[in-house]
Amino acid sequence: MICTIISIILIIVASLFVKFSIAFQKQRKLIASQGGISIRYKHLVDGLLACPGARVIQDNKYIPFINIAGHYKDPIMNDRECGYWSVTIQPVFKFLYIEYKAHNDLEGGIEGGTNAYKKWKFPIDMDQKEILAIVTEEANEWNKFGIFRY
Repeated sequence: MICTIISIILIIVASLFVKFSIAFQKQRKLIASQGGISIRYKHLVDGLLACPGARVIQDNKYIPFINIAGHYKDPIMNDRECGYWSVTIQPVFKFLYIEYKAHNDLEGGIEGGTNAYKKWKFPIDMDQKEILAIVTEEANEWNKFGIFRY
Protein backbone atom coordinates (compact mmCIF):
# COMPACT_ATOMS: atom_id res chain seq x y z
CA MET A 1 0.00 0.00 0.00
CA ILE A 2 2.72 2.47 1.00
CA CYS A 3 4.82 1.52 -2.03
CA THR A 4 1.84 2.23 -4.29
CA ILE A 5 1.34 5.69 -2.78
CA ILE A 6 5.04 6.48 -3.05
CA SER A 7 5.06 5.28 -6.67
CA ILE A 8 2.08 7.49 -7.53
CA ILE A 9 3.71 10.51 -5.89
CA LEU A 10 6.98 9.85 -7.75
CA ILE A 11 5.12 9.55 -11.07
CA ILE A 12 3.31 12.85 -10.45
CA VAL A 13 6.53 14.64 -9.46
CA ALA A 14 8.37 13.22 -12.49
CA SER A 15 5.60 14.26 -14.88
CA LEU A 16 5.56 17.79 -13.45
CA PHE A 17 9.34 17.98 -13.81
CA VAL A 18 9.15 16.82 -17.44
CA LYS A 19 6.39 19.37 -18.22
CA PHE A 20 8.43 22.15 -16.60
CA SER A 21 11.57 21.13 -18.51
CA ILE A 22 9.73 21.03 -21.85
CA ALA A 23 8.14 24.45 -21.24
CA PHE A 24 11.48 25.94 -20.15
CA GLN A 25 13.25 24.58 -23.24
CA LYS A 26 10.48 25.90 -25.47
CA GLN A 27 10.86 29.39 -24.00
CA ARG A 28 14.66 29.23 -24.24
CA LYS A 29 14.49 28.24 -27.92
CA LEU A 30 11.96 31.00 -28.65
CA ILE A 31 14.21 33.67 -27.10
CA ALA A 32 17.25 32.25 -28.90
CA SER A 33 15.37 32.35 -32.22
CA GLN A 34 14.60 36.03 -31.58
CA GLY A 35 18.32 36.80 -31.17
CA GLY A 36 18.64 36.30 -27.41
CA ILE A 37 17.84 38.55 -24.47
CA SER A 38 19.88 41.49 -25.78
CA ILE A 39 17.79 41.59 -28.97
CA ARG A 40 14.42 40.53 -27.52
CA TYR A 41 14.65 43.23 -24.82
CA LYS A 42 16.73 45.69 -26.85
CA HIS A 43 15.10 48.88 -25.56
CA LEU A 44 15.50 47.82 -21.95
CA VAL A 45 19.10 46.65 -22.43
CA ASP A 46 20.05 49.78 -24.41
CA GLY A 47 18.51 51.97 -21.70
CA LEU A 48 20.70 50.32 -19.08
CA LEU A 49 23.80 50.40 -21.30
CA ALA A 50 23.33 54.16 -21.71
CA CYS A 51 24.48 54.60 -18.11
CA PRO A 52 28.09 55.77 -17.82
CA GLY A 53 30.48 52.83 -17.62
CA ALA A 54 27.76 50.22 -18.12
CA ARG A 55 28.67 47.01 -19.91
CA VAL A 56 27.30 43.54 -20.42
CA ILE A 57 28.91 41.23 -17.88
CA GLN A 58 27.11 38.02 -18.79
CA ASP A 59 24.73 37.07 -21.58
CA ASN A 60 23.76 33.43 -21.19
CA LYS A 61 22.09 31.69 -24.11
CA TYR A 62 21.36 28.40 -22.32
CA ILE A 63 19.60 29.90 -19.34
CA PRO A 64 18.21 33.10 -20.84
CA PHE A 65 19.37 36.07 -18.81
CA ILE A 66 21.63 39.06 -19.17
CA ASN A 67 23.65 40.84 -16.50
CA ILE A 68 24.62 44.49 -16.99
CA ALA A 69 26.91 46.25 -14.52
CA GLY A 70 28.92 49.38 -13.98
CA HIS A 71 30.61 51.61 -11.43
CA TYR A 72 29.50 54.77 -9.72
CA LYS A 73 31.65 57.83 -10.22
CA ASP A 74 32.28 60.25 -7.37
CA PRO A 75 30.22 63.39 -8.17
CA ILE A 76 33.02 65.65 -6.85
CA MET A 77 36.05 63.76 -8.11
CA ASN A 78 34.65 62.47 -11.41
CA ASP A 79 37.43 60.04 -12.16
CA ARG A 80 37.20 58.08 -8.90
CA GLU A 81 35.02 54.99 -8.75
CA CYS A 82 33.02 54.86 -5.54
CA GLY A 83 30.76 51.85 -5.85
CA TYR A 84 29.20 49.41 -8.23
CA TRP A 85 25.78 48.31 -9.47
CA SER A 86 24.34 45.45 -11.50
CA VAL A 87 21.04 44.64 -13.14
CA THR A 88 19.99 41.13 -14.14
CA ILE A 89 17.15 40.60 -16.64
CA GLN A 90 15.61 37.13 -16.86
CA PRO A 91 12.35 36.02 -18.46
CA VAL A 92 10.70 33.08 -16.72
CA PHE A 93 7.55 31.85 -18.43
CA LYS A 94 4.97 34.66 -18.27
CA PHE A 95 7.10 37.11 -16.28
CA LEU A 96 10.21 39.20 -16.71
CA TYR A 97 12.28 39.37 -13.54
CA ILE A 98 14.67 42.26 -13.02
CA GLU A 99 17.09 42.35 -10.11
CA TYR A 100 19.01 45.48 -9.09
CA LYS A 101 21.99 45.36 -6.73
CA ALA A 102 24.19 48.28 -5.77
CA HIS A 103 26.89 49.23 -3.31
CA ASN A 104 27.88 52.86 -2.80
CA ASP A 105 31.05 53.65 -0.83
CA LEU A 106 30.21 57.36 -0.43
CA GLU A 107 27.22 56.89 1.83
CA GLY A 108 27.42 55.35 5.27
CA GLY A 109 30.74 56.79 6.37
CA ILE A 110 32.64 54.45 8.68
CA GLU A 111 30.20 51.59 8.12
CA GLY A 112 31.66 51.14 4.64
CA GLY A 113 28.87 52.36 2.41
CA THR A 114 25.32 51.37 1.65
CA ASN A 115 23.78 48.50 -0.24
CA ALA A 116 20.60 48.48 -2.28
CA TYR A 117 18.69 45.49 -3.54
CA LYS A 118 15.41 45.41 -5.40
CA LYS A 119 13.63 42.81 -7.47
CA TRP A 120 10.76 43.47 -9.89
CA LYS A 121 8.35 41.11 -11.61
CA PHE A 122 6.70 42.37 -14.80
CA PRO A 123 4.35 40.69 -17.29
CA ILE A 124 6.47 39.31 -20.14
CA ASP A 125 4.66 41.44 -22.74
CA MET A 126 4.74 44.75 -20.83
CA ASP A 127 6.13 47.73 -22.75
CA GLN A 128 9.90 47.94 -22.23
CA LYS A 129 9.82 51.74 -21.96
CA GLU A 130 7.45 51.46 -19.01
CA ILE A 131 9.64 48.82 -17.38
CA LEU A 132 12.75 50.98 -17.81
CA ALA A 133 10.94 54.01 -16.36
CA ILE A 134 9.85 52.04 -13.27
CA VAL A 135 13.29 50.52 -12.71
CA THR A 136 15.15 53.81 -13.12
CA GLU A 137 12.76 55.74 -10.88
CA GLU A 138 12.79 53.22 -8.05
CA ALA A 139 16.55 52.59 -8.26
CA ASN A 140 17.23 56.31 -7.96
CA GLU A 141 14.92 56.66 -4.94
CA TRP A 142 17.36 54.57 -2.90
CA ASN A 143 20.53 56.13 -4.03
CA LYS A 144 21.18 59.82 -4.49
CA PHE A 145 24.14 58.84 -6.68
CA GLY A 146 21.85 56.53 -8.66
CA ILE A 147 23.07 54.84 -11.78
CA PHE A 148 20.56 56.64 -13.95
CA ARG A 149 21.63 60.15 -12.92
CA TYR A 150 24.12 61.50 -15.38
